[in-house]
Amino acid sequence: MAQLDVDTLQAQLNSDAINLVNDIFIKGTCKNISNIESFGAPESFGVFENGSTILGFSDGIILSTGDVRSASGPNDLVETTTQFNRPTSDKDLFDIATNVLFDVVVLEFDFVPVDGEVTFQYIFASEEYCEFVGTIFNDVFGFFVSGPGIDGPFADGAINVARLPDSEEFVSINTINHASNEDFYIKNELRDDIDNCNLVFNPSHINSIEFDGFTVPLVARIPVIPCETYHIRLVVGDVGDDKLDSAVFLRSKSFDLGELATVKAAVPDRTDTVAYENCIDGQFVFTRPAGNFNLNPLVVDFEIDDVSTALEGIDFSSIPRSVTIPEGQDTVSLPISTLLDDEMENAERLTLRLQFPQTCGCQEGSSATLNIADTQPPIILFSSLSACVAQPFSLVPRIIGGVPPFDFRWSDNSMDTSLQTSIQAPTNFALTVTDFCNNQTRDSIQITLQDPPSAILSGDINYCEGLDDLSLPINFNGTPPWSFTYQINSTITLTIDSIFDDNFNLPISESGTYQLVEFSDAACRGEASGTGQVDDINIAVAVEAISPSCPNIADGTITLEILSAMAPYDINWMPSVNNLTNPTNLSAGMYEFTIRDAQNCLLLDSIIIEQSTIFDPACVNTTVYIPTIFSPNGDGINDFFEIYLAKQTTVQQVLKVEIIDRWGNLVYYAEGILPKWDGRSRGRLLDPAVFLYNVQLELNSGKIESLQGSLSLIR
Repeated sequence: MAQLDVDTLQAQLNSDAINLVNDIFIKGTCKNISNIESFGAPESFGVFENGSTILGFSDGIILSTGDVRSASGPNDLVETTTQFNRPTSDKDLFDIATNVLFDVVVLEFDFVPVDGEVTFQYIFASEEYCEFVGTIFNDVFGFFVSGPGIDGPFADGAINVARLPDSEEFVSINTINHASNEDFYIKNELRDDIDNCNLVFNPSHINSIEFDGFTVPLVARIPVIPCETYHIRLVVGDVGDDKLDSAVFLRSKSFDLGELATVKAAVPDRTDTVAYENCIDGQFVFTRPAGNFNLNPLVVDFEIDDVSTALEGIDFSSIPRSVTIPEGQDTVSLPISTLLDDEMENAERLTLRLQFPQTCGCQEGSSATLNIADTQPPIILFSSLSACVAQPFSLVPRIIGGVPPFDFRWSDNSMDTSLQTSIQAPTNFALTVTDFCNNQTRDSIQITLQDPPSAILSGDINYCEGLDDLSLPINFNGTPPWSFTYQINSTITLTIDSIFDDNFNLPISESGTYQLVEFSDAACRGEASGTGQVDDINIAVAVEAISPSCPNIADGTITLEILSAMAPYDINWMPSVNNLTNPTNLSAGMYEFTIRDAQNCLLLDSIIIEQSTIFDPACVNTTVYIPTIFSPNGDGINDFFEIYLAKQTTVQQVLKVEIIDRWGNLVYYAEGILPKWDGRSRGRLLDPAVFLYNVQLELNSGKIESLQGSLSLIR
């Protein structure tokens, strides 16, 4: 047997045709797409991911004759089917189908290519493999393209580009399978299907995808005329009946309209696109389209866009209106020489825009802007600063204007962007900054002395759940902003910074001893002192439950003892009970309670009354008990959903048991036996939720009786 995949294909619904085409299917910067439409059930459209090791590409669009979510692995159903009960036809698909069409799904749009060929990648998959190869139940699909230069046999002169490689034969179940063109086929049939086809059981991805077979990645190729408008229809449908799903997987970002010649602005050896008069020149870089062979020169025409504010001959030297990318090269650069004028002005822009036919209506990459700015000396800004004697501090200047990078020279001849130092007395520090264009500025700052700051923590308070906005006061002096570090019970260490209020309230998160360990203001380390004591006054209880004596008798009890709290108490139960501290006459299930005491402390808790599996002899007259709750957590208590029959019962046998989730999905089924469900579906343990059960019983009298109700799965 083949090695099974660890990865599993993930598919989900997405019927937004515009999103599917524009954001997922189309490749590159040029998105000449319009008139996007779709037809079919909303569940037939979706997206998939995690397909690399299964399909050969990771993600994209899925068009299915059933619910796209059924494509997700594992392959555990012989005949996966979603029946929309919609007999439909299609003007193109009908011509290649062997019988009447059902559940047709269509995604179509207009496109304008910028190259002589448009391509995309796809895979065809079906549940009809292998048992319906060669029959009339041969689900079909096609990619029908019409437009200038195309003359085919389908509607509007369209051709079908879903063809075998280097062949005129269309891709279908009958043309690619285990017996025909098997190099293009991936086997994934279950044993029942394989036995019907007399083949060796050897599935490739049985844990990863539901479909019984699918093609390798194929390439659709469309011959086109650049800048003309074409229409494509991506269609798939059931044939003969509406059973057994088929699907087409379209690789994301694979619909390739071709690439454009592009232009971008650049300034050599810099990361921005700003040139400076009489200092730094810029350039525009023109690049061939991707895949455009560079065996011949390529002429690219452009114009100076009207949005430009820089003037030719005044702010920059005159430039041509076309460039030629030489043979053997992919790019060519057009230098822009800046000119020095007599005015100080804001930065101006020079925008070049490619001319038709390079753009074919596309916008991205068809224009670029170079900014041209005057050069001005940098400005040095210092924040006012004081320091403490012998304590290290940093001088970090802020530079406004100028042309980076900058050279720094401090009065002590150091050349770092900031100065790390300490002082014993008030001291003056000077800095000279020189920018890239050799503009120079000098400034200085006087650093004064201050006394070390201090922080004092104090206070004693009580803490419990339910009391909000508890805090301990801290008093600061010095120069804000302040920051400090504190500990809780000498183990938890936390830091709070950027404080500007000299009377700060420290939020309380738990009980214990709070102590300041470090403190500083804007300039200096200071003295941290004081502690705060937070005492725990949370409510404590002891609670015990006794299970009912019989499955259908409500005689369970709960004993609730309050160990610590301040009377009087306010106690509430959900569901309501007959006594606040000693409830009786209780059925199995979960009971939640809240207690609020005189100090406003709050306790929220719950207790579960389990259904006993050992019944009192008095229960013999009980006919059948179906529990409403079970907890498959492996603790050996109530781990399974089971139906209990008394020793003396009128039930002859349990005919069937169905358990259904809130969406109507069947998660468990048993027939002719007493159920013992462990909370799993398809091998996966389900999350806590409420389910519906339907139990069908045959009584001793021969009468058939059905019981329905709800079941809670908890942990």
